[in-house]
Amino acid sequence: MTLIKKIIAAIDFSKHGDVVLQRAIHLTQSSQAELHVLHVVPDLPYEAATQNDEIVGWVNQWEEEAANKLNQKIIKVVSDQVEVHSEVRVGSPFKETLYYANEIAADLILIGTEERKGISSLLLGKTAESIARNFWHPVWIERSKTPANLKEILVPVDLSRLSHETVEEAIKWAKSFQLKLHLLHVMQMPYLPSYSLVSAERFDKSLRSLGKEHFQSFIEKLPLDKVDYEIHFREGDPVSEVMRFIKDKKIALMALGSRGQTDLSPKLLGSIALDLLRHAPTSILLLRPKSLDLNWLKASFNQN
Repeated sequence: MTLIKKIIAAIDFSKHGDVVLQRAIHLTQSSQAELHVLHVVPDLPYEAATQNDEIVGWVNQWEEEAANKLNQKIIKVVSDQVEVHSEVRVGSPFKETLYYANEIAADLILIGTEERKGISSLLLGKTAESIARNFWHPVWIERSKTPANLKEILVPVDLSRLSHETVEEAIKWAKSFQLKLHLLHVMQMPYLPSYSLVSAERFDKSLRSLGKEHFQSFIEKLPLDKVDYEIHFREGDPVSEVMRFIKDKKIALMALGSRGQTDLSPKLLGSIALDLLRHAPTSILLLRPKSLDLNWLKASFNQN
């Protein structure tokens, strides 16, 4: 079964747009998918502007220039062995990307976000996050410093059902692109009041043992045959420990799970996953588990 059939690389004309396009080419060649390269010319902010012939003429000129520039970029960067479809649209980059993805039935959107200096470096781009929030299929967010040749993928797990399904999807990617899989579970130790009669050392030891036991049980239920993988157990603040692991292991790609539209709110995706999505210095592969169709929810109602 083919993992990816149609890829959209949503790019601008910056240097990072070239990075996104290169990643899209690599994924296309590795998966024999169909590549669509999209550039969106931002629309004017006032609806009345469409009534002004001069302004309409400017927008048409921008669209034509963008189409020429996009074709030149494709000719320069893409080899003859890769078939590419180019598309230029005018409007909201976020909305037009989703419209186009739905039109061609894309199953992966590849977008970029550049690292910036100062506090803005902590934030995921508005367009990238909006697409991640609303596209029902996987979204790949390419960071500017990700190496071209990826060898590993990290999946932080919290032992939940969604986490299990996310790992199952990540396993497919690891197999398809020959990536080593790292499964990381971070146990956040609860606070034990000083007046507790329970020994803090005994309490931590018992809880640690239980956490490792549950993690092992989680691993044993995964289809890890013919997968190169390692499991890692750490204690502490989940976001801090995942960030530290990324730095220590020089991880360039991390997979996170989401159930789909509006599910990137802290309540539904989880504040930990949302923090990682926005702040992690890696490229992010946002996966949509199979239970996104909600058949499991309908079944649970039928049983009651």
